[in-house]
Amino acid sequence: LESLKGIPLKLLGLERFLRRCPEWVGKIVLIQVGISAFERGEDFMRTKTEVVKLVNRINGIWPGSIHFQECAESEMRLQQRMALMRAADIVLVTPIRDGLNLVPLEFTLAHQDAYTDLGKQDGRKRGLCILSEFSSCTRVMRGALHVNPWKVSE
Repeated sequence: LESLKGIPLKLLGLERFLRRCPEWVGKIVLIQVGISAFERGEDFMRTKTEVVKLVNRINGIWPGSIHFQECAESEMRLQQRMALMRAADIVLVTPIRDGLNLVPLEFTLAHQDAYTDLGKQDGRKRGLCILSEFSSCTRVMRGALHVNPWKVSE
């Protein structure tokens, strides 16, 4: 939960999407996990306040559209992340500036069995990565959709 992760812009983008495409209301849920970043001081507190305010506003209009959970990094280890990503159809990673972000790569691994016999039996579908053009992993994730998180209107 820091400003560079772009979570408030992601929430504004979701709000705009739901306004423009009401047929998706009730069909999608954004699960947003925010890792506590107390060491970031005021940036953390300001971002957390803004995120909670946006989540409440959006859920007030479209109940259940966002599930937000803040947790410590130690509570969201690889096993928990992989289970969550395996259940997800899309990963949306929208930092406004980022170094190495492994989330899209982990998501890809969680969905790699979609075309195996077991994956077909489970009805698995290949996942979709939507990545900020400001994330370093965008350079290697060429099959992903690339977005500019600053352009909420798109």
